[in-house]
Amino acid sequence: MRSKRRNRALQNLIYETLLLEELTKTDKKEIEKIARKQAQKEITKVVGNDLEKTIQKEVEKILKNKATKDEIADVTKSVIKKMYRALATSHSNVIDGIKA
Repeated sequence: MRSKRRNRALQNLIYETLLLEELTKTDKKEIEKIARKQAQKEITKVVGNDLEKTIQKEVEKILKNKATKDEIADVTKSVIKKMYRALATSHSNVIDGIKA
């Protein structure tokens, strides 16, 4: 019974000592280095090695979608209509406002 209490007391002492110990600058840098490596691995797993190609593939996939094409067409029509109205109502002010 006594040895169990001693073991338990020793375990508690070790546990408390480990919890109270502060991290050194070296420890913090090592943790940061490990975290950075892990994050880079995850990014590479998701995105791949070539970020530019991955983005290009995703954009191409989205632009091939019929709904996206229709949405782009609607936005373009709206912009052209607004520009036409602005030119029709005050063409001289709009044209003068354009800078080379």
